[in-house]
Amino acid sequence: MDEEILRHIRALCRLMWEVGLRELDVSWRDTRVILRTEQAVRRERAAAAPPARPAPEAEQGLIEIRSPLLATFYRSPAPDRPPFVEVGDLVEKGQTVAVVEAMKVISDITAETAGRVVEICAENGKLVQENEVLMRLAAA
Repeated sequence: MDEEILRHIRALCRLMWEVGLRELDVSWRDTRVILRTEQAVRRERAAAAPPARPAPEAEQGLIEIRSPLLATFYRSPAPDRPPFVEVGDLVEKGQTVAVVEAMKVISDITAETAGRVVEICAENGKLVQENEVLMRLAAA
């Protein structure tokens, strides 16, 4: 690939980032370039995937708390502090049960309903995917 084409591709990448585009398809001369962000690729894969069957736990009435975004999962507010919750704890609706960090921004993960923590699925300090199950509650 010649240097001129690479300069054009770099400029297109900057443009995508600045404008917030998720996908760009450009042709010039005898070259075609398709640029996609990871978010666009994930959506494309999800649309092509067959519908997921509910997990056996979901069929048993457990409530899944999922990550809202690709981020690092933390069970406690700081390394020297105790976890927000442990398996067996009762939680109230709106109670913070964990936090996730993405790009230096911390987001609280809260229980949408009251229940008892039956499983903590994510590992503390590890990367979690968007929509990944972090923990499961049994309805109170």
